[in-house]
Amino acid sequence: AELYPYPKQKTEYTGVPVQVDFQPVSHADQAQLKSEIGIPVKSRLVFVTGGGLGAARLNDAIVEIAPKLLGKHQDVYIVQSAGHANYKKLVSQYSELDQSIQQRIIVKDFITNLHAYSGAADIVVMRASATSMAEMAVQGKACILVPNPLLTGGHQTKNATAFAKEDAACVVAES
Repeated sequence: AELYPYPKQKTEYTGVPVQVDFQPVSHADQAQLKSEIGIPVKSRLVFVTGGGLGAARLNDAIVEIAPKLLGKHQDVYIVQSAGHANYKKLVSQYSELDQSIQQRIIVKDFITNLHAYSGAADIVVMRASATSMAEMAVQGKACILVPNPLLTGGHQTKNATAFAKEDAACVVAES
């Protein structure tokens, strides 16, 4: 409530509403979710999402680091939600990588059961919308936040900074 100075006489802070599917995730829940989405249970999963529309710059950054990350860590998988507009480009970019690395990357254009993918994840890389951050907090997920600096009022940067101050997330500038 202190991040946004709305008039107190006109405001009632109720928290950020989250979908009922977002619940705390135990190790057993995480293993079950990994199995359900086709990821080996003992692997480590990086889930990347730029929101429903995707985030081209976030996608490009992950494509750039994926060969090194997956080359060094044979038990790491990446599931990346590209967004409809970015899907074909992202699939094309990944198709240029070594086959052994491609096998551990799953690209989705749009995900309707986001809670399953984030629940399966060991770490989530995402933008810093208040709702998405609240959902990850409910699940108890480790996050790397990449706020979009161009959105109105810098609200994603404010959101990310608030989580970073509490050691609840790592924040990386889009640049």
